[in-house]
Amino acid sequence: MTKIVVIGGGFAGVTTAYYLAKEGLFVELHESSKVIGGRTKSFYNESTLDWYDNGQHLIIKGYSNTLKFFRDTGTLNNFHSLKNPYVDFCFNDSSIKRFYLKPTLLNLLNNIKFNNSSYFENINLFKFLFKVKDINEKNFRYKLCSDFLKEFNQSENLINNFWKIFIESTLNTSLEESDASIFITILKKMFFEDKNNSSLIFNNSDFYNDFFFNIEKLLKALNVCIRTNSVINKVEIQNGKIISIKNVNGDHINADIFVFAIPFWSLEKIFSENYQFVKLIKNLETNSILNVHIWFKDYRPIRKFIALWGSEFHWVFFNQRHITVVKSVAKDLVELKNEKLLDLVISELSRYDILLERSNILDYKILRERRATFKSNSGSIFSRPDNKTEIKNLFIAGDFTNTNLPSTIESAVTSGMKCAKLILESLSQLV
Repeated sequence: MTKIVVIGGGFAGVTTAYYLAKEGLFVELHESSKVIGGRTKSFYNESTLDWYDNGQHLIIKGYSNTLKFFRDTGTLNNFHSLKNPYVDFCFNDSSIKRFYLKPTLLNLLNNIKFNNSSYFENINLFKFLFKVKDINEKNFRYKLCSDFLKEFNQSENLINNFWKIFIESTLNTSLEESDASIFITILKKMFFEDKNNSSLIFNNSDFYNDFFFNIEKLLKALNVCIRTNSVINKVEIQNGKIISIKNVNGDHINADIFVFAIPFWSLEKIFSENYQFVKLIKNLETNSILNVHIWFKDYRPIRKFIALWGSEFHWVFFNQRHITVVKSVAKDLVELKNEKLLDLVISELSRYDILLERSNILDYKILRERRATFKSNSGSIFSRPDNKTEIKNLFIAGDFTNTNLPSTIESAVTSGMKCAKLILESLSQLV
């Protein structure tokens, strides 16, 4: 029987492993940490006796492959969506104004009254949104999002306070560096492919209990051998084919096909720069994400989440037992010490009338992902490798591969599905 080794237990890796094992293939999954999950893994807080995610992840109904994966694995019921999706923007006068995401006439009328900007600013915002569906994104390659928005009469106020949050959160790239063509692709997917695509989807508790605990059981039921704490650091290649790989424990691992579903900077350390896929990923750059989880006395979630208008931070999520403050593109903030970061968060939230007294804080966790994602800048467009490499039995999966999507769960799942399909097609040709 053909043996396939998948390296990496994040979304790309488990997607690849599942769709291969489902076809009856023998799959071995290696994960470098003690649990699968990758960037979406969860942690248990011993002091508060609950779980929290590595980062806060937003999913939209437009993530068709992600939802298919949840449906196929029987985990979709662990997620829920907002019927009429919206984003509540909190202003520093403590007012909250709602922006509806579903493109209906009623929502359009409500959104005209959305913010503190002028009537004409709001009209230009909606004129722009309706024009997006007819824009050819290829014509805006190498154009910055900030310049693109100005070209369509978006004011500095909207660009720096409204669009900045969406762009930096979805593309994980600063407004000043983001490529407009990728941004247009996301807007089309959210608002024009299907009117329900913009609906936001949340996991019921945390990603471990809602997804990865279940997928681990399912993979084992499909006879997938899961090996955690297995850090791969060497590859033996002969005649353009991988003979074996080796982990830091000295174990030699053999297989007919290898799938590397690990971050691109890790691939650079393992494979020679002479390979074309390595040459490509060397052009990719990274960005950081900061998540600050805070538990405090007498906490009651007041809403799902808010976006902070004009803030150093982007979002505040009100989880079941704690809040999470999120900042994408957090290059400078991740270098601050914990105490200073916590003081900054408390001070910033107080501007929005979210009052946190130090004495009421039960615990806090600060998670810094210095290389959380790749930048969706102009340099990334032609630097994303295909799943099949020039090494005969090597495939790669990950959100950084050529999916035409930014660094998201959907990109990782899409990559895993494509990878599994390519492997199955290659095997069928041998029969």
